[in-house]
Amino acid sequence: MSIPANLEDAYVKITHLVNTFILKNEIEFSNYKWSYFFNEVVEENDIDVFPHAFTQTSQGGVSGMLVKDLLGITLSYNPLDLDFRQNFSKCHELAHFLFHVTSYNENMIFKDMSTSYDEDSSEIEFEANVAASIILLPDIVLVKLMKTSISFIRMAENLEMSQAALYVRMVQFLEFNLSISNISARRVINSFRYDGSKELFNLYISGFGCTLEKQIHLNFENAL
Repeated sequence: MSIPANLEDAYVKITHLVNTFILKNEIEFSNYKWSYFFNEVVEENDIDVFPHAFTQTSQGGVSGMLVKDLLGITLSYNPLDLDFRQNFSKCHELAHFLFHVTSYNENMIFKDMSTSYDEDSSEIEFEANVAASIILLPDIVLVKLMKTSISFIRMAENLEMSQAALYVRMVQFLEFNLSISNISARRVINSFRYDGSKELFNLYISGFGCTLEKQIHLNFENAL
């Protein structure tokens, strides 16, 4: 899979930010929660976070929104969504703040749609989706969890992700880091999800001379 340069940059940037946060706060990988990172960024940047019940008729299926204006920055999420979807929406909007909010533009609005995006916004929305998935499950946490006996279902529960979101995150991890096809990545993750086997995943990231696992550890250790 050929990854656009902007997505590679986003992947590297958010991974570094989360790695730095984990190291600075001495968080054990088994105890990592997306909310720890989310809350620190929100508090440090004085972002106002609140629920807002967007409706299908008035907002076209909005799951979250980030607004910057003269009064500050507000992040809202739809409490009518399932809890796992709310978690993703919060991380998605936070990604907009980290990647797309600029100091020279006084008014900015980002909407997280539950349906689809127009062509002009699809690129930045995909960046925010990728960053959100990494906030929910950083590379270093994923690699370390795959060395334990945890099941796919329990992993999703512990990370406060839906099983579908975890599946997409793991497939993208292989696509982005190893440049393998979507079909190959899905085959590897299906082995874990449906058969409970981590062998193929670990073989891909550290077998046959592959140094991906080692590189992820080095990136983490050198984040500070």
